[in-house]
Amino acid sequence: MRSKAIIAVIGATALLALAAGNLHAQQKPVVWKFGHIFSVPKTLFDDVAMKEYPERIGKASKGLVKIEVVQGIVNPGNMFEALADGRIQMGSVIPAAVSATHPRWAVLGLPGVLDKDADYPSVARDVVWPHVDAEMKRRWRGTIVNMGAFTGTLFFSPASVGPIDRIEKFKGLKYRSHSVDVSRLIETMGGAPVGLPFTELYSSMERRLVDAYTSATNAVLGTGLFEVTKYAEDWPSGHGLWFYVVSEDALKPLPADIRKAVLDEFALIQRDLSQRQLAETAKSIEDLKAKGMQFIVVPEAEKQKARDMARKVVWTNWLERTGPEGRTLLINVLKTQGKTL
Repeated sequence: MRSKAIIAVIGATALLALAAGNLHAQQKPVVWKFGHIFSVPKTLFDDVAMKEYPERIGKASKGLVKIEVVQGIVNPGNMFEALADGRIQMGSVIPAAVSATHPRWAVLGLPGVLDKDADYPSVARDVVWPHVDAEMKRRWRGTIVNMGAFTGTLFFSPASVGPIDRIEKFKGLKYRSHSVDVSRLIETMGGAPVGLPFTELYSSMERRLVDAYTSATNAVLGTGLFEVTKYAEDWPSGHGLWFYVVSEDALKPLPADIRKAVLDEFALIQRDLSQRQLAETAKSIEDLKAKGMQFIVVPEAEKQKARDMARKVVWTNWLERTGPEGRTLLINVLKTQGKTL
């Protein structure tokens, strides 16, 4: 009798699995539009969104979820509303690009907050990700599924201008920077920040509309900016995170097992993403050196002057704009490194 009961249970389980499979087969695939705010060619930032997501999430969902990456329909400022309105189901978030309106999210972008690239994964995962994710859920019904960073962020200059290895050399130089806070530091050191979309930077450097810029080494390599650049200088520049977010309204209608499989796949992608990011940066530096770029180590005394300026001017301004929540966040970030405000 017991054997018959076991066989019956196994049979019923198999029938349920078959029924679930048939149900999934009967459902039409859903298309998730991914609003990729801009492209950084030949980088993980692009590869994960444009190549890995469509393939891996499609497979994990048994073909039920098809991710369609689209560019140009949203910009950094309106991505959140587009997600909440259902115009897109996924999107990319770059805190540096929205630091004027969402300054707290760019806490790691404050010059001098982190000492080195290798420090970012644990601080971002344990402190910044939960903070940004909570606000995404509360305000736009979105949840962060993956996170990376533009590591290898440096100051770059052409042969006609650089190397810029002393603060006095910033005076009067027109700089395109990647964030509001880095622009404020450049201004404090005597430079003139220039507002310019990243996609226009190459031509602006060619035409000398811009003297120098800040960016990440993988972006400089992927976009060909190395062709108009000679020097990379390691001034304090902050660490720019990027997040990929999915709408909770898009996740909820999925069958429970498919939803779990999709979320598990996002987690699997995240598991080694930070290590891949750091490895990509290391390789991009070697590739840029092979193309003739010189990496300049700024004298420590000059970098310390820049850090002191950042704390006095940039950090103070950031704290004023972010209020008590920003102060608590910055304290927690510093605490992970044994530092205090």
